[in-house]
This record gives sequence, structure tokens and C-alpha cells, in this order.
Amino acid sequence: MWHCYFIPELSALRACLRRGVQHVYIVRQGLVADVFELYKDKELANNVLTVEFLGELGVDADGLTRELLASFWRQVAEDLFRGEDCIIPDLPLFRVRKESWKFECLGRILSHTVALTGRIPSFFAKSTLIRFTADVDVDDECLMDDFLLFVTSRERALLTKAMCDFSGLTVAEADRLQNFYMAHGFNNIPKAPEVRDQILAIAHQDLVEKPGSLVSKMRQGIPEDHRVAFWQRLSADDIAHIIEAQRPTPEKVADVIMSLVEDMTDDQDRTLYFLKEFVAGLDFDTLTDFLIFVTGSVHQPDKISVTFTTLTGLDRRPISHTCSNQLEVPTTYGSIKEFKREFLSVLASPEAFKYSEV
Repeated sequence: MWHCYFIPELSALRACLRRGVQHVYIVRQGLVADVFELYKDKELANNVLTVEFLGELGVDADGLTRELLASFWRQVAEDLFRGEDCIIPDLPLFRVRKESWKFECLGRILSHTVALTGRIPSFFAKSTLIRFTADVDVDDECLMDDFLLFVTSRERALLTKAMCDFSGLTVAEADRLQNFYMAHGFNNIPKAPEVRDQILAIAHQDLVEKPGSLVSKMRQGIPEDHRVAFWQRLSADDIAHIIEAQRPTPEKVADVIMSLVEDMTDDQDRTLYFLKEFVAGLDFDTLTDFLIFVTGSVHQPDKISVTFTTLTGLDRRPISHTCSNQLEVPTTYGSIKEFKREFLSVLASPEAFKYSEV
């Protein structure tokens, strides 16, 4: 859905898709390579796509396009970016000469993704997107927000405690903080009055300076008409607002799961409870898999609709309809443990993401 706070800008970007409709054929096993090859054609970003996954059933009514782009970003995030709950561009030095061209291509794909889906991939660091739109400074608040998502959850807890209660750090925690500094090439000793500024210095190095040349290449990939219609019209505050609204959390996703059945049975009530508890407890990576499975997207959905089946035995499984964000869930699970085990097994299977019906 195109959010009301930037519909005019999105409408202008959508108007750039004036060249026509391009049908693209994708082999799921080689999805990333196929997409990079397609986007070597700079004009592709000015077309509407219809997508066909070779060897699979399914007609693209936007759902396959969304899934293609979501799956692409999910896979390149693991190879060309780094970070925990938000990511920045990253390419090891030994790969730079041969693969830096991909980042200009990524800029083109990112702009086209927004034009086609109305969504900015929400796992990007806000600081990366701000510098993607223009070569401008990132304020300290945005930088700190990003950095605490960029590091691991254990590091996040340590840094937060150091900034809020430095004197309360144990000896072991103080040692870990010093080691964190050293691991990031920051050789000063942590000090209570300076700890926030010290962490910000590390954040600026990791989130702005190191990925700077790759972000610049991504910026170069934005089609000029896209830049004028959309990207240069966004402020840093706009980007922060969009990302916060579109970034999913387990609790936010669980809250939008709704039954389409008005008068539910006890079995249906119990199954809906199992589903919401399952989703609310997912980690970031598994939540992303769940969203792609159910919605074909990695973003916070407005609603996930649930209906119920009575499948048993080897036939028992959740069935998703990504074009309508609808999930069919069996009511035959005996416990939440059994529900979680089987749903996680589905999300771990590549077969679950292939289309088996039109």
C-alpha cells in the first residue's frame, strides 16, 4: 500500500514507468544472477514488470513481482551488505575490482523496487538511505538509532547500559566495552563523560565512512527521471518516517493477523492464538521468511487474513496466498510446540516458496 504521507512523490515516481510492460523469466535457483543481468539494461527501470518463475504455476497480479524483488533483496542482503537488524553496503576488498559494478545496478533496482511496490526495503539503515538520496550529513540521533540496530543484540545492550549507567558497568562489562572499541579500531579508553561521543565516532566510521564509496555507486545508479520525481524530494525526516512505518517487528506483525471467520470454533480460536504467539516470538531472519511466505514482501503488512483447514498427516501445512496476504492454517495441531516445529520446517524449505497453483 502506498502510504498517505508520500503518495504525491510515489505517484510521480510511478509515472516514470512509461516505457511499457516487460515480461521477465526467472529461474528461482539463479534469481540474483538473473536480476543483475536484467538490470544491466538501464531502461528496464522505466517499465512495469510481469514475472514468471520458470517451472512454476502462478500468474503475476503484482504478487510475483513483489516476491521476486523481496527475494532478491533478501539474498543480496546476505552477500553484499552487513549488519544485524539494519544493513549497510559492504564488499570485501578482494571482490571490489570485479563486483563494485553491482552497486550501481543496486541503485537502479532499489529505485525500481520503490516504483513498482510503493515500498522502500525497510532493513536498510536510515543513514544509508539518506546518503543514497543525496551526499549529505546524517544527524547524531539517526546515526545512533541505526548503530544500535546494526550491532548484535548483546552489543546493543552493552552500549545502551554504558550510555545510560556507565558507573553500573561490571568489571566484565567494562572489559567487553574496551574490547568492542578495539574491535572497531577505536583505541581510546571508555570514559563516562565521553562514551556517547565515542560510540558515535565508531558509528560514523562504520555506517558512513566505510560504505561511502559503495553508497555513492548506488546513488549513481538512480535513473535521472526517478531522482527528480522522487528521491530529491525526500528529506531525511521523510526517510526516517517511512522506514519506521514499514519496518516490521514480530509484535507489529502479530497484531495485524486477523481471522476472516466471524464465529470461530474452539479449535480455530486455539490455532489463531498459536499463530500469533509463534509470530511474536520470531527472530529477525525468520520473521523475514514468514513475511515473504505470506505476503511476498519483507515489509510490515497492513493486514494478514487467516482462514482454517482440517488437514492432517502429511498433508498438514499452512498455505499462503501472497496476492491477498491470506494464510490457510490447519486446526489439527495438538500443542503450540507442535505448531511451531511444523511451521518452522515449512519456512526452512525452499519448496514452500514455489508457486503450485494459479
